[in-house]
Amino acid sequence: MRKRLCGWFSTLACTSMGLGALASTACDFVFQWTGDEGPGQGAPDKPDKPDKPDKPDEPGHPEDGIPGSLAKEKLPPLFDRITGKPIEPDLIVDNDAAIVLGKALFWDMQSGSDGQACASCHFAAGADNRSRNQLTPGLLGGNGKFDPTRTGGQGPNLQLVAADYPFHVLKDPEDRDSKVLFDTDDGTSSQGVRRADFEFVTPGKLNDTCETVPDPPFQVDGINVRRVEPRNAPTIINAAFNFRNFWDGRANRWFNGVDPFGRRNKDAFILEIKNGKPVKRKIEIVNGSLASQAVGPVLSPFEASCQGRTLPDVGRKLVRAPTKPLAFQKVHPDDSVLGPLAAPDKGLKATYAELIEAAFAPKLWKSDLEFDRDRKLLDDADKVPADQRFSLMEANFSLFWGLAIQAYERTLVSDDSPFDKYSDGRDPKALGKRELAGFDVFLNQGKCVNCHKTAMFTGASTLHLIPEFEEGGLVERMLMTEEHFHYGVRTNPPFKVLPFSQWKPGKGQRKLSIDVEATPTAKKDDIVPGEAEGRIFLSKEGDDDEGCTYEPKKLTFGVDDTNTRDARIDAKRKSGSGCPSSLRITALDDVKVSDTFLDFVLVHDDEGTLVFVGQGPSSLLDIREPALYDNGFYNIGVRPTAEDPGVGGEDPFGFPLSFTEQFVQELLGKDPRDPFETDPCRFEIPWNVVVDRPLFPGGFADKTDCDDKLKVKTGVPKDNKANERSIKSLRTAVNGAFKVPTLRNVQLTAPYMHNGGMSTLEQVVEFYNRGGDFHQNRELDPDITRLELDKEQRKDLVLFLQSLTDPNVVFERAPFDHPQIFVPNGLKKVVDVDPKDGRADDDLLKVGLEIPAVGADGSKEPIRTFLNLEKDDLPEP
Repeated sequence: MRKRLCGWFSTLACTSMGLGALASTACDFVFQWTGDEGPGQGAPDKPDKPDKPDKPDEPGHPEDGIPGSLAKEKLPPLFDRITGKPIEPDLIVDNDAAIVLGKALFWDMQSGSDGQACASCHFAAGADNRSRNQLTPGLLGGNGKFDPTRTGGQGPNLQLVAADYPFHVLKDPEDRDSKVLFDTDDGTSSQGVRRADFEFVTPGKLNDTCETVPDPPFQVDGINVRRVEPRNAPTIINAAFNFRNFWDGRANRWFNGVDPFGRRNKDAFILEIKNGKPVKRKIEIVNGSLASQAVGPVLSPFEASCQGRTLPDVGRKLVRAPTKPLAFQKVHPDDSVLGPLAAPDKGLKATYAELIEAAFAPKLWKSDLEFDRDRKLLDDADKVPADQRFSLMEANFSLFWGLAIQAYERTLVSDDSPFDKYSDGRDPKALGKRELAGFDVFLNQGKCVNCHKTAMFTGASTLHLIPEFEEGGLVERMLMTEEHFHYGVRTNPPFKVLPFSQWKPGKGQRKLSIDVEATPTAKKDDIVPGEAEGRIFLSKEGDDDEGCTYEPKKLTFGVDDTNTRDARIDAKRKSGSGCPSSLRITALDDVKVSDTFLDFVLVHDDEGTLVFVGQGPSSLLDIREPALYDNGFYNIGVRPTAEDPGVGGEDPFGFPLSFTEQFVQELLGKDPRDPFETDPCRFEIPWNVVVDRPLFPGGFADKTDCDDKLKVKTGVPKDNKANERSIKSLRTAVNGAFKVPTLRNVQLTAPYMHNGGMSTLEQVVEFYNRGGDFHQNRELDPDITRLELDKEQRKDLVLFLQSLTDPNVVFERAPFDHPQIFVPNGLKKVVDVDPKDGRADDDLLKVGLEIPAVGADGSKEPIRTFLNLEKDDLPEP
């Protein structure tokens, strides 16, 4: 093989293809190791990581993941990973007081720059049921413009109707390959603020002082209307069980006290007073993703804030006189948390400063010292303008905000649904025959439980991922959808190949298309070829559409005596004429030639003669391996991957959000920003040090047989020069992947999916039954395939999903009671009258949608669902 390939490169040098310079050194590059390290060599073992501090016991879950009653589950503990101490009493001295503070902050319209509270997007079953000015125009990778809806509406401030859904419509809803009748990259989400730049806050006033910035496409006749977030707002009920929060997981499990990004922000710190002096302290509150989530939207220029505002600014606005908590909102005297503090008219009888003092350790707020907006101690505060000086309480307000709202949201656990009562034995008749039939579909043919597991009905919860974290299972290695074998060889587009014996530019050129997969195995130190399936097509000279089709028989690796990634395919002719009756194809992937990488194919006939050769850029040939991806985050084909990176995105510091991508960086010798470990024995398809050896020329580290569970050893690719390109090219399936949402109360939380593109559970079940909409996504989860459920099975499944609805949520009984709030709901007429500042006049206290205050006993009327589509199917009081 070496002699023939070197001869081929010599032939290349004689052609007019412009490759002579490459050919002169090609053999040296192809047949020598790049760099100083050869197979089995590499960097020395890394030193062991420091021991983790002791921490409280954490809850487990049934290993099979079959959902049960949430009433039997415990919330994950909260402790500082750095000190090992629980947050109470180290940071919080009275958790009940923290809950009071958190509920007030969550519902207070004063916290936003123009009347937006956390609850403005989470007021209905913890989610958002508004339908006017809720359209967002594909901002993360779509066209960024408002498309016409199915009913012909377009643009901001639009009133959506039921006939606008779903956002991807097929002629035959049961056939994903049928004609597309309608499609849009727009989404349904939540309206936030009107775009503006922050200037200053004034305690006691609802709105901040900000300067309007023109904001197409969120304008009507040149007037700014409220912006709409790129993704649909998920429910915050039961979110305390989420391992990470937000659709893309950017709300880190480890709360740093400042922002959503945990230890990714190396400059994050809080302040403590020690011996009368402020000291910077780093914290990593484990299981604090709710706190990480809480500190994001309050400063988001889409959701609640003018651009440039800080949490110390929010603290100044709320803790200073004359601000009164919930000053513009009524609080029900029987509110389960706030009732004892409810003022007769509006708001609370306590101040935010008093609530903070009751909840948090004095070392975090008790001081006469003053700081700047960056929390730097002012040496001479009198020389600094008053509006640029902040108290310790204001400087640490991000900590109070995050931990207090987390304390409140940890009370929002719904565990009284019919399913819970049936599952834990409180009412064995709570589920009827059809709901139980739907549960059977959920567990079996529907494959729903594969992603929606444990009592939280999501694989992204702490009930599933805390054990996975402890056992090194946050990263998975699996096949993607409709892949039957572990490895594959594909060409895209087809290779251009030329006869080896008659090498002349343009003469005898053909196209070779390969799409083959197989699972080679190991027998001791030898690779055993795998039975192959797929298709190979070799075109005829001068006619790309005519030629010979071949059926692959065997595929194996390591057949060449070079240090390249290579595969060999043996195939028999299935149809066509004028071609060899059989082929043996050698595919060479990522061959380093001079300063570039190329792909090559060599085609032998049934007599072993080299008949065709071809070369192309390194992207032309793909040796496919199983994909790595984040446990609990999946691409399910709702939209094309390119429209939204999901967990495949990055944080503001340039670090990947994905554990998978961090693992790849770790293999390259970099320190992952999140503290986690990956155990290759946990992979569904572990690396095989024999079979995968040709794909990783630098060899494997940490070889193990996983306590005799494997017949051959596994490990991780070594961090060395020989493996660098292979590691960088590892196949990952994180782009377009999103956190699996809980199904609890799913009847109440439409519209569905990260893009809000479906309005009913029937549409959701229909989507899964046909195997998704965009099954061309290479990252598609392996369970997204045609389910072939009949109509009765689909109806039963919907009935089962409805059994996950908690009546306490429907009727807003404690802990789901709340103060009054006015939320933006679009405008019947967009005007800018007084003053003419370029933004629409929408005084929320006059034109906002009123959500009345509700006490602990709840409401006699059920909450309204999206477009009121579920009104006839909701539980009775």
